Amino acid sequence: MPEGAILASYGNQTIIFRCESGNIHVVHRQVSIRMPSRDYHTYCYNVGKALDSISADKWHAPAVTVHYGAASITMPTDEFSRFGKTLHQALAAFSVRGQGKGSAPAENSAVQPSIRMCPKRIAQN
Repeated sequence: MPEGAILASYGNQTIIFRCESGNIHVVHRQVSIRMPSRDYHTYCYNVGKALDSISADKWHAPAVTVHYGAASITMPTDEFSRFGKTLHQALAAFSVRGQGKGSAPAENSAVQPSIRMCPKRIAQN
């Protein structure tokens, strides 16, 4: 990975980086998701909406599942909050480098990232 490619990280749990091809990679625990920057903006927008719901106490589930294509990651809401903050730090770093800004979902995206409530508790490591 080239120097400076890491956009944000949280301990050894979450890392977001941009590869040489320009794609954004979100690695959380053992799951790695690769997406074009256009989809990353949408992903962050949807994560932000879920974070707002959690902050407003309108999230009625103990966990959150984030989806992108065939990949999904389920985590407790407190872990999701740290995950979401890390995603938005990466988006800010990406924007500062002149690569674009966060935006509402792109309608022409081939894959629509989504966030869902997970009604059951999950084990934390």
